[in-house]
Amino acid sequence: MWPGGNPAFSETVCSFSKQVAELDEIIRKMILETLGVEKYHKNLMESHRFLLRVSEYAAAPPKQQQASEERQQLGLVPHRDKNTLAIVCQNQVDGLEMETGDGGWVVVTPSPASFIVIAGDAFRAWSNGRVYSPLHRIMVGEEATRYSAILFSIPEDDMEIRAPPELADDHHSPGFKFKPFDYGSYVRFCVTEEGMNASCQLDAFCGVANQQQQV
Repeated sequence: MWPGGNPAFSETVCSFSKQVAELDEIIRKMILETLGVEKYHKNLMESHRFLLRVSEYAAAPPKQQQASEERQQLGLVPHRDKNTLAIVCQNQVDGLEMETGDGGWVVVTPSPASFIVIAGDAFRAWSNGRVYSPLHRIMVGEEATRYSAILFSIPEDDMEIRAPPELADDHHSPGFKFKPFDYGSYVRFCVTEEGMNASCQLDAFCGVANQQQQV
């Protein structure tokens, strides 16, 4: 991959990342416009960085392939992303599954020209719960290897995740589901024993924060 720095590969990755980052900005702006808080778009973009990850989920060796209903194996455990948005490009090999409202799982099958956009906990908290952060997983083990390239938009560690006053509602006192928090503190909580054992890390983290403030 990297003889002599492999400038052609580097240029391709940088070009891809730049174009997907532009897509991220468009999507985020559309969401904020829909919520009526587009005036915060510039500040949100300036307080984020991007991370590209390429992943390989290998197919099971021929000797391990069994009956079709038993082929799939867990490639990535069920989880919610911690960041703001993730934009996924895959090689037409399915494997990404989303949890449904009744606790089942549905395979995400985009068209060849489509991306998959997944909101994370940071966006859920910032939007006061209006943007949903879905539980998802990767199932692998079929005949074909699954490849994906994912661009994550990630808040800076010291960014305060605070919902705008325009997104307050009447169902929670004082109108917000989540107390303000800095993103780095949330990420550190997620790798603690309590965070890793929580069914919903964001809810558990905000519960801990509330208890500490009441003490």
